[in-house]
Amino acid sequence: MTMSASSPPAAPGSAAASKVFLLVAVLLGLLATVLAFFFINSAGAGNSGPTISIVVAVHDMSPNMPLDPARDLMIMPVPQQFSKLAGRCLDPKSLSTYKGERLNREILGGQPVMLADIAAVGDLTLEKPYYALTLPAETGMIIPGDFVKIILTRSNLAGAVSAAPDAAAFLPYDATIIGKEEGFKVLAVGGYLFKTRAQTLASDQYNSNAAANKTVTLQVTEAQAREVMSAMGSLSNSNRAILLLCPSAKTAPPEVTSGEPAAAAASRPAAATRP
Repeated sequence: MTMSASSPPAAPGSAAASKVFLLVAVLLGLLATVLAFFFINSAGAGNSGPTISIVVAVHDMSPNMPLDPARDLMIMPVPQQFSKLAGRCLDPKSLSTYKGERLNREILGGQPVMLADIAAVGDLTLEKPYYALTLPAETGMIIPGDFVKIILTRSNLAGAVSAAPDAAAFLPYDATIIGKEEGFKVLAVGGYLFKTRAQTLASDQYNSNAAANKTVTLQVTEAQAREVMSAMGSLSNSNRAILLLCPSAKTAPPEVTSGEPAAAAASRPAAATRP
């Protein structure tokens, strides 16, 4: 006859400890669930305030692209604190009226589409004896319609020889300024025939094609084009033109000649504006 060993009786305190441990675990789980529920509700309550609608781009859009509101635009709700931004965007209630309008800058998908983005795109019209000359340039704040001169710099080798005894007077580079008195008219900057100064200073930092916009198209005669190209030489990326922005003839103060009273100079008719 085989006798099986009986398991030792459980200690009276171990069963009670297990029940307490299980109860504490259940309570902690319930507490975590309640806290998570309140956290989610409070986070949702922060975004449940009044909203306002803005118009954003569905996908990336390039300059001069005609708009199709059904394909290119969508309405997005934003908190009402962005009401000033909404006031500058296209009207969400009148999207159909923007069909066929053309953009004057690049807009990335998800970005708001502003009223200024569909302003006049501009047109390129050339009449004899003028030509359009495109150059690699540091455009800075230059916009179409400005008048500029071109600054070219070269190593001052001749000056280094002549100024050898006096090193303090030596200038390592020699600058040449090309352009008639009022400068050359800017027809385009990069691929833009129209651009405002504000767009140039603000939006270009978000433009993924900023490097491609480092060109300027100038209105020149054939003789002026020959002069510019002879002075610039090779049009490599390392040989960019530096542009000098000319003052507007409309705001230029009257010149005071020697011996002429300032009041008399101010009474003279203003100079005619540039074409």
